[in-house]
This record gives sequence, C-alpha cells and structure tokens, in this order.
Amino acid sequence: MKYRILYLAMLAVLAIAWSSTGARAGGDVPTTFTVDSAIDNSSAMYTIDGTCPTPCTLREAILEANDNIAADTIVFAASLNGSTITMDDHFPDITDDLTITGPGSALLTLDGDGNLVATGSVKGSHDYGYKPFDLNGDGPLTFSISGMTIRNVIYDENGAVIDAADDNVTVEDVAFIDNSSYDLNGLIYSGTGTLTVTDCLFMDNDADSGDGGAIYAGGTLTVTNTDFMGNLADNGGAIHVYSGTTGASLTMTGGSVVGNYADSSGGGIYIGYSGGSAMITGVRLSSNESSGGGGAVAVAYNVGSTMLSGVMLTSNNAGASGGGLYAFVGTTGATVEVLDSSVLHNESAGSGGGLYLGGSTPSALFTVQGSRVEDNEATSGSGGGLYFSGNSLDVAGSSVSDNIASSSGGGIYISGIYGNDKSVEITGSTIAGNTANGNGGGLYAYASSSATATLLNTTVSGNAATGHGGGLYLDSSGGSMAITHGTITDNTADDDNNDTGNGGGIYALSDAPTVTNTIIAGNDDASDVTPAGVKGPPTLHDDCSGSITTAGVNLIGDTTGCSGTFTDDLVGSEYDAGLLALTKVPGLPISIHDLGLASDAINAADPATCAEEDAIGQTRNPDACDIGAVESISLALYLYNEANGGCTMSASESGGISMALLLLAVAGVFAFERRRRRS
Repeated sequence: MKYRILYLAMLAVLAIAWSSTGARAGGDVPTTFTVDSAIDNSSAMYTIDGTCPTPCTLREAILEANDNIAADTIVFAASLNGSTITMDDHFPDITDDLTITGPGSALLTLDGDGNLVATGSVKGSHDYGYKPFDLNGDGPLTFSISGMTIRNVIYDENGAVIDAADDNVTVEDVAFIDNSSYDLNGLIYSGTGTLTVTDCLFMDNDADSGDGGAIYAGGTLTVTNTDFMGNLADNGGAIHVYSGTTGASLTMTGGSVVGNYADSSGGGIYIGYSGGSAMITGVRLSSNESSGGGGAVAVAYNVGSTMLSGVMLTSNNAGASGGGLYAFVGTTGATVEVLDSSVLHNESAGSGGGLYLGGSTPSALFTVQGSRVEDNEATSGSGGGLYFSGNSLDVAGSSVSDNIASSSGGGIYISGIYGNDKSVEITGSTIAGNTANGNGGGLYAYASSSATATLLNTTVSGNAATGHGGGLYLDSSGGSMAITHGTITDNTADDDNNDTGNGGGIYALSDAPTVTNTIIAGNDDASDVTPAGVKGPPTLHDDCSGSITTAGVNLIGDTTGCSGTFTDDLVGSEYDAGLLALTKVPGLPISIHDLGLASDAINAADPATCAEEDAIGQTRNPDACDIGAVESISLALYLYNEANGGCTMSASESGGISMALLLLAVAGVFAFERRRRRS
C-alpha cells in the first residue's frame, strides 16, 4: 500500500514539474490555430501556451506551431477576407511540420513590405522587405501553404519567400506577385527535396543576378496548371531546375509560361542537371526572351531525358541560338523529344529559329514527332526551323514549313552527324515554303564519315535558296544519303537570279545520294545571268545538280546538271507527275501533293522497293505502288466510285474543288486510323 502511495506522489510531482516548465495545451497533438488579426508586430511579447488567444496573429501562430512538436495547421478567420497582412520583420523560422491554409488567393494578401521596380528585361531598384517562410528543422520538414497572395517580398537570399533545403513543400492556389530574391536564386528555393506547385500564379518576380525568377529546384519539382508571367532571372526567367551531382526532375502539366526574360539562357525554363528527367506536357510557352540560347526553354549539360509533349512554343526570341528550344546535351544515352507540339513564330539571332538540337556525346537521341515547326526565323544563322548537330535525329510525321534562315537550311540545317549510331531519319514529313539566304532552301544536310541520312515518304515543296539546292542541299562526304518515296517539287535554286546556285530540286555534293521511287519534277533554277565568257543563256539545273544514284523507278523532269544512270527511270517532259496542289491533311501536321488520275507516277514504282505505307498511313500496293510520298487518293476514290456505281470523275476533273474536298476527307480517315494504330 505504501508503495502505491509513493508511486502516486511521484506522478503528482512530475505533473507539477511539467506544468511549471511551460506545458502546452496542445502537447504533441496536431493543433489548428486560427489567425484573426491582420496586424504584425514583431516587437510584441507573445505568451506561447499552445492556444494563440484572440487576437491571434500569423507570427504568433507560427511560434505556437513551432512549439508544438506535432504537425499543426494554421487557418484564417472569415473576418480577414479581403485583408492584407503587412510584415514588419522576418517571420520566425519554421522548425516543425506545418500547413498554412488561406481562404483563397483573391481573399488574403501577405505583404513583405519591400519594393520592386523591374519591367521585362530592365532591372530596377529594390527596397528590401522581409522573408516569411524559412524552413529550418532538425530534418526534412513537410510544409504546405495555400489560398493567398504573397507580394513585395524583397530579400537577398535563396528562396526569398520559401526557403527549403531537403524539405517536402506543397504550394496551391498562391499568387506570387512583385517579389525578388535579388542576387540569389528563386522566390521558392527547393534544394534536394520535393516541391509540388498547383494552380498558382507567378507574376513580375525576379532573381535579378540569380537563377530561377520564380522557382529554383534541385530535387523533384512537379508543377500543375500554373501560370508564369513577366518573371526575370539570369538563367531560367521563370523556372531553373539544376543539380550538379544528383538527378533532379521536372514534371510540368498545363498552365503557361508567358513573357519571361533571362539575361543568359532559358527565357522561360532552364534545365541543367546530372541525369534526371524533365517532362513538360500541355504547356503554352509564349513571348519569352533570352539574351543567350533558348528563348523559351534551354536544356544543357548532363541531362538525362527531356520530353516536350503537346506544348506550344510561340513567339519566343533568343539572342543566341534556339528561338523556341535550345538543347545541347553531354550525357551518353540522353534523349530530347518534341512530340505533338507547335513551334511557331520564334526567332533566334543565332541558328535554329525554332529548335536548336545538339550534343557532344555519342548515342544521344533527338526526336521531333507529330509536330509543326513553322514560321520561325534564324536572323543571323542557319536552320530557320531546326538546327541539328549530333548523333541521332528522328523527324517523323511533322511539318517544317515557312521558316527563314539568313544563311543555309531554311527549314532544317544538319551541320554534322556524329557518334556511334550516327543517323538522321526524316519520315512522313513535309518540308515546304522555307527560304534560305544561302544553300538548301528546305534542307541542308552534311553526313560525315559512316553517317547516314534518310528521307522516307517526305514531301519537299515550294522552298527557295539564293544558292544551291532549292529543295535539298546534300553533302555526304564519306557518309551516305538516301531518298525513298519522296516528292520534290516547286522548289527554286538561285532565287536571287545571279547565277550562283544550281539544283532547284536537289544539289548533291561529294558522294551521290541514292534516290528510290521518288518524284523530282517541276523545280526551277532561276538563274538568268549568263556567266562571264559564256555565250548564250545559262545552263539551268532545274530539278537536280550533281551526281545521283538511282534505284527503283523515279520520275525526274529534267536531268540537265545530273550525272548518273537513269535507265529504269521516267525522265523528261513526256512524263507527267500530275501533282495536285499542296494540301493540308486533317488530323496530321503535314501537307501532301496527291497524284491526279493522269499521273504517270501511279503504279509505276519498282515493286521490289515499295515501302509498306505512305506518308499518311495508307498501305502501299506491294505489287504496283506509286512513285512519290503518297499513294494516289484520287485514284482510290475513282475506283471506289466506279465499283459502287457512284459519280465518276475524269482526269481533268481530278484537280477541282470537289476532288480537293474528297481528298481532305479521305486523308483525314487515313490520318485517324494511323493515330489509332500508334496509340
């Protein structure tokens, strides 16, 4: 009995001692603290007792949450809706797991009491304010914040608004406006931890001489349905993802990156890390600008895999190369993919008006698939649409059209194919309406020793060069090039008429390309100047110039200027390609020239060399396929009508409006079926 009394007495003493040392009402139980005062008074004497009595300020609620070892929550009374909390000093470091839930970004504002004057690419003055959320626990913390606007936080530290090292941070429905980390990195700085950002707005923020005007992340970054507008930094005007030793990752879905600026590279987004991955899906990147490479996105150094899928890269500008995207990788096996995307109206002062893709490592793979690369310009370089230098490039089902290069390669410029596998493949694509103030209006390609470049089921139409190769300029010094089932028409060499260019369709330098089942007709060498010392008009190389190796059966309008054996080919004006007007294919990025009913290319290819499908996914007849990029839709319609007793069309009617409409409808069916099979 006496032991029981002694035991109870000891418990009583311990309870008194615990109480006298400041026991909290919450203890280690998760507690919700309600802020009901917009006043911030850093000089006030707060009693930390686990209750945060009325009036409860945000500063006091953070102190109470820190004092409670459980994961706590801070909410705001409805009476604060429409209020602004103006900080008068830095908030206390956050030392424990915490969730701060505001009423909504339109209903509550946290003001850091700083002043930022910066517009676009012009840096202005900074009056320092105060830092709200600095995570500083004994280990990784879990911190969440939502439902407020944070503005005028100006502070010269990484993560001026949220500073996290290896912590797990979630941000939702927060608007970050007019904030600055000044000379350091990111309003939100996430070291090696995880950062998840959803339904937020980052507008008119800057990192000045630092990186990541809105976000700097070195761990795992996930961004969903978030808009970045008018942010400024050295690298990565909006987002900078970088890790020097470990694989960082970026997953970005939806939202927009508009009007951001980088003093160096990546006007919108900069990605540079060792290994890791980046996946950007369904994001609009528009009107961003960089002084260096990558007007919208820059990918550099030892990246692992980068994918842009369903994105819009529009009206971006780079002071160096890559008006929309600059990607230069140095990791073995790295991949960069641009899938089902639109790269439009971008501009670069260097090369690659739309896309600059390159690498210094073997086995890196670059892919452009199902995309439009159109109306871009390289104002002082090559590759108006796309510039490539590296190991392997695959362009499939894409349109590279209406681009301009001040030098060579109006549509695509391939400066070299290097590395182990060393190949460029352009399949089922359109290269049309591009202009080069040099060689290769549509495509300029150089294949080094043992490299290969292949065009399959591709249309090259309406391109122009002031020099050689209105459609294609091919230099296969020691490498090999092949064109199979191509349609090369309506291209112009020597577009400035000064007798300095040859090969309206193809100009072949060094080793001869192999041409199989291809139409090369209706091209133009526009020279109208007689060279000095030569009597009579200039010799025109309208369709081809240089040495060509033929295989299968080709239809070539004029072989003047070409050397090769054309025994099995259809050569000369007596053969009519019967090409209809270039027409957009519904459901696909590409355009095609269909074959009219009277075309001599129908059923004329060598069956032994017929491809399985054409550019829009039609199955080719293995016994008698057509020459060119597509099997005749006109003929298929005609035969169908005849077999079903429907209306019939004469050859002269095949190019009319009704045929064009039928062509679009049928091509759309083939396009849908092709996409269905691929999915």
